[in-house]
Amino acid sequence: LLEHCRKHKYLARTGENFVTLVVRLLERLLDYRTIMHDENKENRMSCTVNVLNFYKEIDREEMYIRYLYKLCDLHRECDNYTEAAYTLLLHAKLLKALY
Repeated sequence: LLEHCRKHKYLARTGENFVTLVVRLLERLLDYRTIMHDENKENRMSCTVNVLNFYKEIDREEMYIRYLYKLCDLHRECDNYTEAAYTLLLHAKLLKALY
């Protein structure tokens, strides 16, 4: 797909940006899907952070918030209450910015 976009007169730049974005997202989501069945919660947290940071980077706030809560739940499962509270604080800062 990337190769076809590069050859296209009108889609060269936007098509390449889109394909690159989708590839980055799929890499993170596939890692996330694979690791969620892993017993190691540190790996699960790391993959969740990768996904939520990606969504923040592309300004998809609703998806970013969804993965913030997934990360919060993982921290609570590990009795990491300070880290869980920090993830909720990240959401609270978004709400504060709106008002």
